Amino acid sequence: KAMLGLLDLAAAGQTDLATTADITSNILSGFGISADKTTHVADVLAKAMSSANVDITMLGETMKYVAPAAS
Repeated sequence: KAMLGLLDLAAAGQTDLATTADITSNILSGFGISADKTTHVADVLAKAMSSANVDITMLGETMKYVAPAAS
């Protein structure tokens, strides 16, 4: 179920699936979000990438600092 969202995010971010899955799972665990919300998180990350001058790697780096404080 989560794979479709990850595949779409990898395509949108032009990154490999392993990197995309790692970043997404780190964000899920950092914010305490359950794995069944992976597609939603992938959609939010894709929207963030298309709305700002960032890529999935930059978002992943940012979330390393934001997630502990935000959760």
